[in-house]
Amino acid sequence: MSLASTKQVVDLHSVKLHRVTLAFVAVMFGGLAVANAAGNVVAKVDPIQAHVLAPWDGRITADAANLSFAMRPDANESSDPAKLAKLALRQDPTTVKALNVLAFQAQLRGDTRRANEIFAYSANLSRRELRPQIWKIESSVARGDIRGALNNYDLALRTSTEANSLLYPVLKVAISEPKIRAALLQLLSKRPKWAPSFLSYLGSSRTNAVAAMHLFIEGGSNLPATNQDRANLVKALISDGKYDDAWNFYRTLHPQADRRMSRDPNFVVEEGLRTPFDWHVPEDAIGFATLLRTRQGGLFEFSMPPATGGAMLKQLEMLPPGIYHLDGQSSGISQPSGSLPYWSLTCLNGNQLGRFNLTNSDVNGGRFSGELKVPAHCNIQVLSLIARSSDEVEGLTGQILHVALRPKEGR
Repeated sequence: MSLASTKQVVDLHSVKLHRVTLAFVAVMFGGLAVANAAGNVVAKVDPIQAHVLAPWDGRITADAANLSFAMRPDANESSDPAKLAKLALRQDPTTVKALNVLAFQAQLRGDTRRANEIFAYSANLSRRELRPQIWKIESSVARGDIRGALNNYDLALRTSTEANSLLYPVLKVAISEPKIRAALLQLLSKRPKWAPSFLSYLGSSRTNAVAAMHLFIEGGSNLPATNQDRANLVKALISDGKYDDAWNFYRTLHPQADRRMSRDPNFVVEEGLRTPFDWHVPEDAIGFATLLRTRQGGLFEFSMPPATGGAMLKQLEMLPPGIYHLDGQSSGISQPSGSLPYWSLTCLNGNQLGRFNLTNSDVNGGRFSGELKVPAHCNIQVLSLIARSSDEVEGLTGQILHVALRPKEGR
């Protein structure tokens, strides 16, 4: 065999060997990549099993340490959670979850100084990890540093999607303290991105509604709250039985409101802004009943099936004792006298104070009027339009175009 032929064989052998080596390396790293991908997928469901699939991944090891500690909290530095946390930190020194496990273990041992050191280091590593941020909040509270605590609340709420459900309830309780409320108002005036959802949460929550009311009033126009948030807070105050507070706060939305009169005679209040102090359809109303907007303003329209009845329209009142005149106009009502709907004024406890029937709409152009008396010791009343059972095939249908209640002497 010539030298050239020998060299060609050797070169061919080298090429094959190189290809085999590359293939082996590709398979090895491909296998690692597949295992790592599998580990990342499994980590979302079972971090401990994911650690078996990818034992070299520090983040997965930290998740396994976290779960192991959550399943069986153990303060021992040689426990499985501690071993996994330390391994995770050797694999990836920036795994905050592993640091959290070690910090909580230190707390369980009563080693507060060590726990604080670890949490401080953890908080410096990541602003997005919630647990270190909560530690910073608790640390500020322990020092009596209200502003520092609220700044950490702000940071946690801006950087963690989990923070709302944990921190909003705490803030809702904390605003009972005037100093905290004042500091929070300064923060909210800067319009942090979480402010709208927090104010919406406050408005819709019955718990601590009076403190929320003080926050809304003291914040005034500087507070990024919507009118719907304010209307929801009126409802929350009423649900909590704080009727005087609810009325006073309602007047921040409707400064012209007068407790001696009904409100919204032409049904123009927008649906999202209606409160029990406005005309509203009861949730348990039977049949079809709705408040509609029109070019001229609004109206109330109803349609009840035969042989059904009940409240169709309500408004909560806080009328002082006296005699009141109710008048308005209907359209489309045509019933026998025993089936005509009627207006009813009751005390909050259900005792009826007075009632009178509507007339058919072809009588006197549909205009109706009547008198109702409010006695002493009945500070809160409900004015309702009640449907009576009708034997007519089409049931009861009609519209109320406008209605107003006012003191008799003011006619």
